[in-house]
Amino acid sequence: MRPDKWLLVQPVILLCVLYHCPCQPMVDNRMTRPAQCAGQVISVAYRYRTLAVRSSLECVGHCRPADPCLSVVFDLDNRLCHLGNATSEDDCSNMEAAVGRMKYYEIVCKNGGQMDSQGKCACVDSYVGNRCERIMADCTEGVISGTVKQKGVYNIQPALASSPFPVFCRTLEQLSRTRIFHREDPAVSFNRSWSEYRDGFGDLSGDHWLGLEKLHLLTASKSYGLRFLMKPPNSTASYSFFEDFVLSDEASGYSFTVGTLRSDKLANCLDGQQGAPFSAYDVDNDDNSTFNCALQYGGGWWFKGENCSLCSPMGPILPPFDGMRKGVLGESFWSGFGDGYPFPITMYLVVE
Repeated sequence: MRPDKWLLVQPVILLCVLYHCPCQPMVDNRMTRPAQCAGQVISVAYRYRTLAVRSSLECVGHCRPADPCLSVVFDLDNRLCHLGNATSEDDCSNMEAAVGRMKYYEIVCKNGGQMDSQGKCACVDSYVGNRCERIMADCTEGVISGTVKQKGVYNIQPALASSPFPVFCRTLEQLSRTRIFHREDPAVSFNRSWSEYRDGFGDLSGDHWLGLEKLHLLTASKSYGLRFLMKPPNSTASYSFFEDFVLSDEASGYSFTVGTLRSDKLANCLDGQQGAPFSAYDVDNDDNSTFNCALQYGGGWWFKGENCSLCSPMGPILPPFDGMRKGVLGESFWSGFGDGYPFPITMYLVVE
């Protein structure tokens, strides 16, 4: 190196020796300086340990994956490293103003996500986003993002939901469906109260009803179709699919609307029910002048008028459990399905 250039480099080297290169850019790709909350650092309430260090690199090195560390505050003036157990909220509510020459760094991949070989966050536990910063809106988003790789129970949070809730995701190659109703055990009763139908009941991995309020939040947040699937024993599967399924809120009785029908073998069970509110044995919304349809048929549904409905999939499956109807009023049925029970039966929401 020419002597004149050495003279220019010497001061930089001297500064690095004296200050241990705290001004160097970050080289640990696990952490970043977030663009939001500029000039702020994680609040003292979220710091769990303080260490004496020589540089920001050393500080970041103490934030190990096995520890609860999610962020660090490097205090250059006092050569201290504060380890934090939280990252910045979107509204910066858990941050405070930096003092002196404090620098703030937080992990790139949040909520247990790990950076892959391409420098992208591989999210887990129902989280999605560039930094795994939020819960997936539905099963379809989980599959597209790579978080949902196989069928099972996951948490979702539609845009209008104030908190997440669990659902069963059915995966199908690069697609996924959010299951809202499943019935395969004839011994499980679906003759439930209004509050149970509103809030949901059953085992998400088995027989269950997701809940009317959750259905409302889903369909009010995004465009979905409604799919019915039946696969009786020793028979091929039959389905029907309605476009543009929307469910209103509780104040409107959770009434529904659907669009165009596409079907394979299954009769249009919702024909004539358009706009009907939901009914249960203890809340009669069916506009039938003679009796409570839900009480008469032994299960909740979108009943309407004097004929109630062309189907009652929530009604009892009567013994002996041979798949055949017993010819009585208070049992499960589906118009056009013959003498067999509409069973097993599943309902899905499908992103359009």
